[in-house]
Amino acid sequence: MHRYVGHTIIGSPIAGVLLLLLVVSVLAAPAAVPGVSETEVVLGMWAPFTGQLSPSGVASRDGLRVWADEVNARGGIHGRRVRLVLYDDAGSPPEAVAAVRRLLSQDRGFALVCGSGGGRDIAAMDIIRESEAPFVSCITADKNLMVPFAPTVFRIYANEIYQSYELADYMAGRKGHKRVAILHNSLAFGVNGRDLMNARLKERFNLEFVAAEAYNVGEQDFRSHLLRISQARPDALVIHAFAADAGIIVRQVRELGMLMPLYGGGAVPTPLLPQAAGSVAVGIIAPWVFPVFPESDAPPVRAYKQKLQALYPSGFPVGRPSLYDMTGYMAGTIVEEGLRRAGRNLTRAGFIRALETLQSFVPGGGLGFPVTFTRTDHEGSKQVVMARLNGRLQWELLRE
Repeated sequence: MHRYVGHTIIGSPIAGVLLLLLVVSVLAAPAAVPGVSETEVVLGMWAPFTGQLSPSGVASRDGLRVWADEVNARGGIHGRRVRLVLYDDAGSPPEAVAAVRRLLSQDRGFALVCGSGGGRDIAAMDIIRESEAPFVSCITADKNLMVPFAPTVFRIYANEIYQSYELADYMAGRKGHKRVAILHNSLAFGVNGRDLMNARLKERFNLEFVAAEAYNVGEQDFRSHLLRISQARPDALVIHAFAADAGIIVRQVRELGMLMPLYGGGAVPTPLLPQAAGSVAVGIIAPWVFPVFPESDAPPVRAYKQKLQALYPSGFPVGRPSLYDMTGYMAGTIVEEGLRRAGRNLTRAGFIRALETLQSFVPGGGLGFPVTFTRTDHEGSKQVVMARLNGRLQWELLRE
């Protein structure tokens, strides 16, 4: 019966008109937006939750989770709850690429949030560009993340160009150092920092590093590197490393009797540095891209800590909250504002356009400097300040 009726309808003049209208309506209907349903929006994150780089990934994941739980407790955004899909890339670029593929194809994420860090994010950028999925980056400061300009990628704090330039200007300009040396890790983070600072020293002060040594992540004895550096008689030393490594390096610098002023890269100003170095680290100076410190008693930090307690009712892990907690939570609030401005009829293009309307938006309730995006500039903040470890083994903003 059904075949007969179908055949008869298709063969009639009225049926032809109905069929044409049906085809037109199907072709005109908007395609389903990945990761968006009536009740939820799916956000994907990949980062190192295990391995040597896990402190950054775990903390930023927690910050994002704190934000998502907060949003969902309020009933979501335009009636949609946030669902996070999280993958551990263990600090491996191939694992990061695989995770991003899964997030976009298998999990059909609407947008990507936070990311993993320099080399891993750069490795995944071709996939992200091709997918046209929005990506709000919160971990990497890598200068190459958006080279060439990536219309779908947004960063929420000052990248390593601004950090490196500020540090070079401070050392050679304000402090008048003439013979600066650097010890840096061999990752893109360390290499980029070295090259950017060296270029700035040459351009503005007609100087260059008198010695530059690279080490591999995982090394514990830096004495051979430091002895080679000391032969160049530097009047200042930059330690461009992650905080735990930097703490060991600082201790060994002083054990070798090297008394020059010490400076750090943008990953140094955390409690992990004095935990590893102790009082010998007092006075080290480094760039900082936030208005507050995660270990401080500033109101935005107190508010975040209260929310983080839901994840760690028995007490926070050592060194937490960290700057990566702040970036994860900040990224969430920026995503939230973009989703809110994009409206109920949510599309990726509409979300991107909404983010580009942010002008001096304060993320994380004051954890970050104001963020501004435009159609041609997705570097949300360029503000860098200098921080110093004081005698109480606490980081403080320099006012000089």
